[in-house]
Amino acid sequence: MSRVDSLPRPAAVWHRVRALADSALDAWLPRACALCEGPLRQAGAGLCGHCRLALPGRNRARCPRCALGLDAAGCAACAGHAFAFQASRVLADYAPPLDRLIGAVKFDRQLGLAHALGRELRRGLAPALRAALGAGADAAVVAVPLSAERLRERGFDQAAVLARALADGLGLPLLPALTRARATQAQSRLDLAARSRNLQDAFRPRALHPRLPARVVLVDDVITTGATADAAARALIAAGARRVIVAAVARTP
Repeated sequence: MSRVDSLPRPAAVWHRVRALADSALDAWLPRACALCEGPLRQAGAGLCGHCRLALPGRNRARCPRCALGLDAAGCAACAGHAFAFQASRVLADYAPPLDRLIGAVKFDRQLGLAHALGRELRRGLAPALRAALGAGADAAVVAVPLSAERLRERGFDQAAVLARALADGLGLPLLPALTRARATQAQSRLDLAARSRNLQDAFRPRALHPRLPARVVLVDDVITTGATADAAARALIAAGARRVIVAAVARTP
């Protein structure tokens, strides 16, 4: 069962219609770079080579656990918080121009841009995620679920779009393993401690048949403080996961 299959019926139908329309446009029209709108010369890409090289923080040293950029003092985020996930991988920093692209997906309902970011996520992170997962077939991809209210407003779940592309690239199943147990306050103006309290018990594991694999790639669009990924990872671990690796497009510096 896909992530779409777990949505309320009207939302699921609308998600499928928009996804099919986007796929049809991709098939008939030449794809353009999601940032500069120039032609794409590489199959399966979302950005042109020039824009990819210009992504903020693309090559910076990062904490292997939370993906925060590292300095000489080490990782400030992990020093003060015991995250439930074991590793994180991101494409770049959440900074211009990438932040505007992600904002267009979330707030301007640009599903086509979500698919472009999904292609770029698959292209950029699949090799690193394979290495982080290690050998063995007992693994799956899970999206951080959007609340029902935001799903109705947006018409699609951007994390599910990203997760679908990444699951295809990794050759792993995409499982609807989590649900939002309750509505939460907007996280944008909260610090890590407040975010953690806001998200306590916000995610609930779903009963899956077959069971949840031991290794899970948890997908979201942005890692800000790590609180959302931490809360979702705790729910996955409660459901039987042993190793959770977070994958996102960007990390807030």
